[in-house]
Amino acid sequence: MSGPLQGYKIIDLTQVVSGPFATMLLADQGAEVIKIEPTTGLGDLTRLPSFDKGGIGAFYLNNNRRKKSLSIDLSGDDGKQIVLDLCAEADVIVQNFRPGAVERMGIGPETLMGINPDLIYVSISGFGPSGPYRDWRVYDPIVQSVSGVVSIQQSPDIPIPDLVRTIVCDKTTALTASNAITAALFARASGKSAGQHIEVPMLDSAIYWMWPDVFMGHTMFGTEVEPGPLIYQIYRLQQTTDGHLVYFYASDKEFAGLSRALEHPEWIDDERFATAKQRMVPEHFEALGSLLHNAFLTFTTSEIMERLHTQEVPAAQVNSVDDVFTDPQVVNNSIIHEWTHPDAGLMKMARPPVRWGTTEPEIKWSTDHLGQHTEEILKEYGFTDADIHELEKFPFITIDGEDAKDFDDAIYCSATNDGFHLKVAIADVSHYVKEASSINKEASKRTTSVYFPQKVVPMLPENLSNELCSLQPNKRRRALCVEIDFDKDGIIHKYQFKRGIIKSSARLTYSQVEKFYSEKYQGLEGPYVDSLESLSLIHI
Repeated sequence: MSGPLQGYKIIDLTQVVSGPFATMLLADQGAEVIKIEPTTGLGDLTRLPSFDKGGIGAFYLNNNRRKKSLSIDLSGDDGKQIVLDLCAEADVIVQNFRPGAVERMGIGPETLMGINPDLIYVSISGFGPSGPYRDWRVYDPIVQSVSGVVSIQQSPDIPIPDLVRTIVCDKTTALTASNAITAALFARASGKSAGQHIEVPMLDSAIYWMWPDVFMGHTMFGTEVEPGPLIYQIYRLQQTTDGHLVYFYASDKEFAGLSRALEHPEWIDDERFATAKQRMVPEHFEALGSLLHNAFLTFTTSEIMERLHTQEVPAAQVNSVDDVFTDPQVVNNSIIHEWTHPDAGLMKMARPPVRWGTTEPEIKWSTDHLGQHTEEILKEYGFTDADIHELEKFPFITIDGEDAKDFDDAIYCSATNDGFHLKVAIADVSHYVKEASSINKEASKRTTSVYFPQKVVPMLPENLSNELCSLQPNKRRRALCVEIDFDKDGIIHKYQFKRGIIKSSARLTYSQVEKFYSEKYQGLEGPYVDSLESLSLIHI
C-alpha cells in the first residue's frame, strides 16, 4: 500500500510551519500535496539559507517533505486561474494567509467551493477570522504569550516566565488541522457532508491542547471546589552529581519507591508526606522539595536512574540534542533515517511516527527546489501543451444577448484559398464537474437552468456557469473545440476535435454584430474583425 490517503490531492498555499507541517503529515500518509509558492523572493520563508546545502535548507525540508513545488504569481489572472483549475479537482486546500487576504486575491472559500462543492477548504490563522487581534502578524512565540504557554514555564529554579524553545503552538495547530482534514474527508466519503470550510486558529489550538492539565484549576465553578496540584507545578528537573534527570511521581506507591531509592524510607511515614493531599500543602511541598534536591545531589545520574527504575519510579536522563542519536531506545525504534538527496547529499530525518498495520505508506524521502515541479504540474493541467498555445493565439469571440452572463461558446473563422476554416469552442464544463461529484449529482437532478422574470435558478453554481466556465474576454478558459475545413460550397473536407485553453478577444452582442454587418464592417475594431468578415462571407 502507498498509504491510507493515497489518491487524495491537496493544494498547499501555506508558509512557515503551522500549515506546511500539517500538509506534510498528510503527504507522509500518501496524499499528493502540491505546494504553491511565489515566483519572487525565496518562496516559503523557511527557505532562508540556514543549515542549507546544495540549495536545500533543513528548516524547509523538515516541514515540506514529499511535496511538489509549483511556483506561480498569484497577483495576476493567470496565477489565479491555475489555482482555480487545481482546486476544481482537488480534495483539500490549506492556506494560512492573514484573514481577508484570500478573498482579496479571488481565491477565498466561497469562490473555490462554488467551483468545487466537494472541496475541503482549511484556513489556518493566528487568532481567527474576527476579533481585536485578527490582523496581527503572528509567529509561534506570539501565540505562546497570549495563550498562557509562556507563563507556565516557571519553576523553583526559574522563577520568571520563559518561552518553550520549540515552535509548540505551530505544531499543535498542524496536528489539529491534519486531524480536522482527515475527519472532514471521512465525513465526505461516508456521505455525511460535501465539502466544508474549516477554520483553525493557532490560539484556539494552543489553549485546547493545554486545557487537560494547565487549566484544571479553572474548569469547575463554585467555592466548594477542592483545590489540588497542577501538574506543571510538580514537574521536576533534578541535578545529580554529574548531570540532570527528570522524574515524576503521582501515586503514593511511586512516592514510597522514590523515598526508598533515595535511601530515605522515613519519608514514607512522615505525616507531612503520607498522602498526595498532604504533600501538596504549600509548606509541606516546599520542605519536601528541599529534601529531594539535596538527596539527588548525592548520586550520579546512572546510579539513581537504576535505583528509581528498580522501584518503578518514572525517570529519564536529560539527553542533549546530540545524545538523542545514540540513545538506545531511539536506535531500537529506528526513528532516525538516513537518505541521499541528489543535490544536498547524505542527510537524516525522523521517520513518520505511526506504524501502520496494513496501510503502511511508502516513505518518499524527497524535497524540492523552488518551482521544481512547475512545468510538470502545468503540463498535467494542460497549460503548456502545444495545442493549447495554438488555440490561445486565435482571436475567438462570443456573441450573445445584451444581458447574458454566461458565455458558453465562441467562434473564430478565417478564409483559406479553398474556402474557410472554422473553429467553434464550447466551455469544457466536464473538466470541472466530475461524474461522481456532488455538483454533478445535483445538476443531473435539475437538468437545466430555470429562468424567472427577476431571477435565475442555475443548473450549475454561478461561480462555474458565470465565471470559470464562461468564455469571458481576455481570460484563459478551458474549452472543447471542433476545427472544420470546408470549401466555398459548404462541403466539409476535414474536421478534428481538440481540448485546450482559449482566450476570447471580445464579448459581442447580437445587435453589435448586426450593426457591424449593416454598416459594411464599421463600428468594431480589434483582431477579431477579420473573423467577422469571414463569417459574413459564409453567410452569403
